[in-house]
Amino acid sequence: MTYFIGVVPPPEVAARIDVLRARFPGRLVERIEPHITLVAPLEVLNLDLWVSALERVAASTHPFCLQLGSPDYFDRRVLFLSVQTGSPELSELRARLYNVTQTGGQDTSSVPELRDAERAYHPHLTLAMPSFGTPAALFPAIHNEAAALAADTSAFVVASVRLYRKRGSRWSPEQDLAFSTLPEETGCAPAH
Repeated sequence: MTYFIGVVPPPEVAARIDVLRARFPGRLVERIEPHITLVAPLEVLNLDLWVSALERVAASTHPFCLQLGSPDYFDRRVLFLSVQTGSPELSELRARLYNVTQTGGQDTSSVPELRDAERAYHPHLTLAMPSFGTPAALFPAIHNEAAALAADTSAFVVASVRLYRKRGSRWSPEQDLAFSTLPEETGCAPAH
């Protein structure tokens, strides 16, 4: 079975992103909900052992704030919303999740980030890709709308990660792994 781990924006933010993605041709909306990947897809050998390790990481993680940033590109092949810099908690969480993945008996040979420890992590939320049917010629229009969406989106609290499972051509939410209890006052200051 193939899985990956991501951070999901709050429902109201995810809904706005899906409205944007659905306005343009492509299959991304039907295949995966808006998310920020933390652990890339991999074949899981021992699901119970892996999930148990992931639950321990989540339980020892405190909620933190995240701010979506301006749209950008990977080689003009992927249009995405960036995650504003200054989120050491996200990078630390990713490193801890990868560590338990590497030591959890998983087959990590197909995961480029695990083979190449020097590869820089670039957190992002994918909006469009030609490989999912969105013509690159539409990227400027999507970019403009995404810039307006990002400028109007407040920082949000990340209090869990989501485990996704591949089912056919779709990635389905499998399980949310909650962080430690939220402090009474958790608020995020907008970074705009």
